[in-house]
Amino acid sequence: MQQQKISLSGPPDLLAVLPYHLGFHPTRSVVVVCLHQKQLGLVARYDAVSELSAAAAVAASVLPVLRREAPSGVMLIGYEEEPGESAPLSEAIAAGLALERISLIDRIVVRGDRWTGLMCTCCPDEPVPAPHEVGAVATYVGLGRAALASRDELAATIRPSTPAPPGLCEAIDAWVDEVVDGDRLLAAVHPPGSGLHRPITWADYCLAVWADFLAGHFDDRAVPERQLCLLLGSLRHRSLRDGIIAVLCPGSLELDLLDSRLVALLDDHLEPVLEDLEDEEASDEDLRAMLRSRLERLCRLAPDAHAAPILTVTGAQAWFDGDGAGARVAIDRALEVEPGHVLARLVEQLLDLGVRPPGCTAA
Repeated sequence: MQQQKISLSGPPDLLAVLPYHLGFHPTRSVVVVCLHQKQLGLVARYDAVSELSAAAAVAASVLPVLRREAPSGVMLIGYEEEPGESAPLSEAIAAGLALERISLIDRIVVRGDRWTGLMCTCCPDEPVPAPHEVGAVATYVGLGRAALASRDELAATIRPSTPAPPGLCEAIDAWVDEVVDGDRLLAAVHPPGSGLHRPITWADYCLAVWADFLAGHFDDRAVPERQLCLLLGSLRHRSLRDGIIAVLCPGSLELDLLDSRLVALLDDHLEPVLEDLEDEEASDEDLRAMLRSRLERLCRLAPDAHAAPILTVTGAQAWFDGDGAGARVAIDRALEVEPGHVLARLVEQLLDLGVRPPGCTAA
């Protein structure tokens, strides 16, 4: 997804927009910001650590990413609650930048609503600008981005707020055993006849429910258990899951690697819905945000035993949209409930290595 370019005039602008770029207000963190002249590039947040060995390990993992990014300069921003708690990691990364001959523009410390530039004597203690004082913030708001109070609040968007309905997990298990493990997804459930021009398969049923869900037919009401079972259970079929990701994130996966019958069904069921939504929404950003909110709702409805696939789909879409923080909380949750989920591990590697989606440029 092509990212809109965000131009910044200096550290105050950067500090005002970072919570909107990350999706939350960071605390006890070091944020590494790559700049390409005045344009914002890769942004990565790391938990502050006190041990020098831990700081060195994090710095060693960051530097290959920064070499690949080749920024014109880097800013290191430490968010602290206690004086000095960001120093070990910030200093370790700064030392690595010097060895790599990557320009360090400044090291900044933010405590509360004030900031200090450690490499600039002319800015000893300044207030962080209010959002309405920085024009670039309006660009983020226009893209549907908000700055939540904390990372925990961001993580809550994909965590269940109420227990799953009794029996839902067992119903999904039974459906997966019969259809996915039994290799019946593309088998005929209803043969041609009685007005049907082709056999109706389990994939038809699943993708029809996915079409209704993405179109917003369940936005104002509870998702019936049968439909919820099909939505979550269908993602246990890897090809169908990958096909849904390919449709939601064009260019991220090659559809021609999938069974041609499944590709035809994706075209029949999902493409018309997305085309209608594109016509209805004011912008591509509005459409992406709306689809993400629906995926996040499905994450909150999923029982732990079957949450990893929808969390991974949501994380993949967030990564594709350039929202690394949103992708990270979804993938962390997926691996929390299912440590061996292969695709979640692959998306985690994309995030760890700072790999950007196709067509993504400096923000």
